[in-house]
Amino acid sequence: MKKQLLVDRCMQQIHRTHLLLLIAQVVFTAFCYFEIEIEHVLHPHPALNIAFGILVPLLTLAMVMAVRILAQTKLKSIQSTSSIEKKVKLYSQMLMVTYGVVSGTILFVLLAFCVTQHWFFFVAALAVVVFFAMMYPTRKKMYADLALSRTERQILERLYTMPGASSARQSSF
Repeated sequence: MKKQLLVDRCMQQIHRTHLLLLIAQVVFTAFCYFEIEIEHVLHPHPALNIAFGILVPLLTLAMVMAVRILAQTKLKSIQSTSSIEKKVKLYSQMLMVTYGVVSGTILFVLLAFCVTQHWFFFVAALAVVVFFAMMYPTRKKMYADLALSRTERQILERLYTMPGASSARQSSF
């Protein structure tokens, strides 16, 4: 069996998830755009513009604040964990939750665009997609977020994992 660095395996999984979600968001946004541009089938009630006009900015701001607060509070608890392997696992789980929050917001904003056919919501959806794209994870971000010391970074760079066996980890010290 081929050994793989734990940090590399974790970053590959996070990168794949982020890129797949980003591609899905861009495809769904393009689909909504072309659907509205080609067929103006709905004739929305003017009250929907007002309701979504209030809900979309509030939800978008709430999403940004929730992601920031979630990351700060969760990172404090992750940093206090002693095991480096557990830190990496909890960090990847935290990223998945934040990705889910942002993806849910994009879906709601695109729903508002499809129902109201108001271009403000399309621009808001594009802004949230750009926000999500800027959340692209890197190794430097992970090290900074986890506040790893130089020794912990070196240990993490040496931890190996076997593909398919999550408990069979070896270190090469």
